[in-house]
Parts: sequence; structure tokens; C-alpha cells
Amino acid sequence: MTLLSTTHPKSRKQHRCHGCSGVIQKGEVYQRDTFAYDGEVYSLCYCPTCYPKIEELLKDPDIHRTAYDYELFEGWITEHEAQKL
Repeated sequence: MTLLSTTHPKSRKQHRCHGCSGVIQKGEVYQRDTFAYDGEVYSLCYCPTCYPKIEELLKDPDIHRTAYDYELFEGWITEHEAQKL
């Protein structure tokens, strides 16, 4: 998976966050990551709560290749949030 671009647009319509499955409301600033994988291009949207966690996750070299597997992301969030308590 190759990251092609990361932008922080203001939403013109509702989107679903790929991190937490929450709703990104119209007018909310969110993160859009565009990837190339197996000859296809994908865009993933993240709410303001999840995108700082995504940035942190991508810095971890052990899980970079599978960072967008939902179960892995969910487990990573749970583990790191528990460490902050």
C-alpha cells in the first residue's frame, strides 16, 4: 500500500470515518488519505478524533503495511488509549 496524498478538506457532505465508523458531518474538517494498492486507488476518510491516531499509527514500522485493517486499528487504538490512562 502506497500513500499518495493526505489532505484535510472541509466536508461538503456526510462521510463515514474509516477509523471509528462515526459520522463526519457536513462542514467538519477531516483527513482524507489516498492510497494505491494492487493497481487500484482508494481514499479513506478519518474524523478529527481518529486522524491524530492514524498519524501516530503510521509512525509504527511494525504495523505500517497493515495499518488500515480495521481490527488491527481498533486493537491499536484500545491498547494506546489504555496506556494513556
